[in-house]
Amino acid sequence: MLLRRPLTLGLFTGFVVLAVLGGVTALPTPLSPAASAAGTPLAVRALSTNNRTNPLGIGGETPVFGWQLASGRRATAQQAYEIQVGRAPGTADVWSSGKVRSGRQVDVEYGGPGLKPATRYHWRVRVWDDKGAVSRWSADAYFETGLLEAGDWDGAQWITRPGAPSELDEWTDYSATVRFKLENAAFGMFLRAPDTANGYMWQFSITGASPTLRLHKQVKGTYSVLREVDLAPYGFTNASLLADRHTVRYDVVGDTIRTTLGGKLVSTFTDSTFAKGYVGFRTHACCGERGTVYDAVVTGADGSTLLDTDFATGRNPFSGGDIADSALAVSGTTDALYRPDVRPMPLLRKAFATEPGKKVASARVYASALGIYALEINGRPVGDQVLAPGWTDYHKRIQTQTYDVTSLLNHGDNAIGACLANGWWAGKVGIGWSRQYGDTPALVAKMRVAYTDGSVQWIATDGSWRAAEGPYVKADLQDGETYDARLKPAGWSRPGFDDAGWEGAAKVESRTARLVPQSDEPVRETQVLKARTMTEPSSGTYVYDLGQNMVGVSRLTLTGSSGRTATIRYAEVLNKDGTLYTDNFRSAKVTDRYVFADSGTVTYEPTFTQHGFRYIEITGVDSPPALTDVQGVVWGSDLPSTGTLKTSDGMLDQLVSNISWSQRGNFLSIPTDTPARDERLGWTGDISLFAPTANYLVDTRAFLSHWMTDVRNSQHANGDLPAVVPTPRASSPRAASVGPT
Repeated sequence: MLLRRPLTLGLFTGFVVLAVLGGVTALPTPLSPAASAAGTPLAVRALSTNNRTNPLGIGGETPVFGWQLASGRRATAQQAYEIQVGRAPGTADVWSSGKVRSGRQVDVEYGGPGLKPATRYHWRVRVWDDKGAVSRWSADAYFETGLLEAGDWDGAQWITRPGAPSELDEWTDYSATVRFKLENAAFGMFLRAPDTANGYMWQFSITGASPTLRLHKQVKGTYSVLREVDLAPYGFTNASLLADRHTVRYDVVGDTIRTTLGGKLVSTFTDSTFAKGYVGFRTHACCGERGTVYDAVVTGADGSTLLDTDFATGRNPFSGGDIADSALAVSGTTDALYRPDVRPMPLLRKAFATEPGKKVASARVYASALGIYALEINGRPVGDQVLAPGWTDYHKRIQTQTYDVTSLLNHGDNAIGACLANGWWAGKVGIGWSRQYGDTPALVAKMRVAYTDGSVQWIATDGSWRAAEGPYVKADLQDGETYDARLKPAGWSRPGFDDAGWEGAAKVESRTARLVPQSDEPVRETQVLKARTMTEPSSGTYVYDLGQNMVGVSRLTLTGSSGRTATIRYAEVLNKDGTLYTDNFRSAKVTDRYVFADSGTVTYEPTFTQHGFRYIEITGVDSPPALTDVQGVVWGSDLPSTGTLKTSDGMLDQLVSNISWSQRGNFLSIPTDTPARDERLGWTGDISLFAPTANYLVDTRAFLSHWMTDVRNSQHANGDLPAVVPTPRASSPRAASVGPT
């Protein structure tokens, strides 16, 4: 029997523990009551498997069933049930429970034979009530298994774009000339750094009474100060160092590094720790460090050019920083090291054909990634979820997704394509930590094409796939996305595309043993908000108000000229002068960029990032977009609503709305503490307090059960639980060191 819970009992318990996203948008529409009008016969409805409706791609564990009753008679109670499971609707060729005397309607276990991979099962249920009346069989529901074991993935390899050849051996003795401006506090430059955890870092600082050059050495993520050079005797002041652009030259020869600033030799230092390594730039968020680089030229001892960039093309050869006005801006906690392998995010594709003379009955794609991915078949998107495969403890398990792609296939020639991005795997997580699980995004996938004659065709990721650079120049969950439309190969995921100029895909280490089917609802678009007002706090800067703090991305129709960059920034609140207040984001850049391929109007919606915001700032466009051309696309784990509350008090209703929006913003793959700043972690304390409230608003069973698996996987040997789950810092010793300030 359905029980109505007192909604207010749990609703206000622990509502303050999540970052509240206040606003005015109405709550989601509630489920309709189970009991229908008087006289309606006993019926069964709202069937669920593993607390989900008709799930696609479940795991092989024993599934559990649930349902609700509808009856015109008050206080109707279930006394017995019968479940049938079959390979076709209305059949019981797999399992029948027989009549079971029980009032249970949730978590009723399947009792049949073990589930087979890549298989659809249909099921139905009927019940007997407390008067002995039996219902009709319910409408059929279904569930479908994914690939259940590592052996089911045979033939599928983990692939990515081949890495760029290493140049490290060429970076021994060299001269580096950099034209820069110290914007605030301090600005560091890497020398002979083989990676961002090792090397020398010479830092210009104006945090003391006079400017200094602080010489650092970093070994395995730990910094030590080698020397401090007072720049005052050379004619520099804090004001002059801050006010002007400067040219610094580093001559790195043997064990000696000579530093010349503005034509004056200010330091000669000898150390033999590092014999080779790249140049780069560094800032830390704690003191507001910030600098701008206008050009950088590095010449080898033999006169060869190792690096020559003035950023005019918009391409960034460093691992961090942002290109703006033909310069590299470095701020926050950023290690921007020159890396020959820094290229746009990879595209992967495979041309294939269905078998001639056969009719396709069904087609499925089973996929996952190191990082996050988006698939296309014949130029059309696959599925409706975003940020797949979601965040889990990647050391223990990586989720797989199942997609029904039957309607996307052509008879004959086809093509499948994939875009990859760093996501939680290699991008920023937590308080600006990067590469906590790995360095390189990669894809694994298998497509199963079933024909009406019973035959099956498989297409899997392997070395025959082709790889190239794509339009996603940068993509980070915290910092944002840069999309250069000039770099998009037209028709790249369609059949007939000429990929002769692409590279063969590279194989990476297999993680197939960690693959598990996704057990909860994915992150999806759940709502679209329209801009309400627009202001122009300064010329050419347009700020739009959505009227509601939300989590997701923007959807913008923009007009610009070829090669121009539209910059999109976000904020939860405004300063008094109408500009964006972004200090609360800390080191998160929270900025998207779109580079126009042609002059004209386009619609842009980021794919591989997410933001928490109410306000959208747009610059770099020919004219301000109309209000109808600015939208906020709400993203979140797509959980069904279970309850709402409406009262006669407007303030109380607003509080309920704030709680709901806070939950929607923080339930994104995992339960987080905040969706906006550089943290977004699964704090175990927060959700332990908020869970009772959450359960009154949405069905959290699959979502929290999925997350609790990671809690168990993260448990220490002595039984203690970590503060955050997943726990990225546990795998990265250097993340524990914030470095010099």
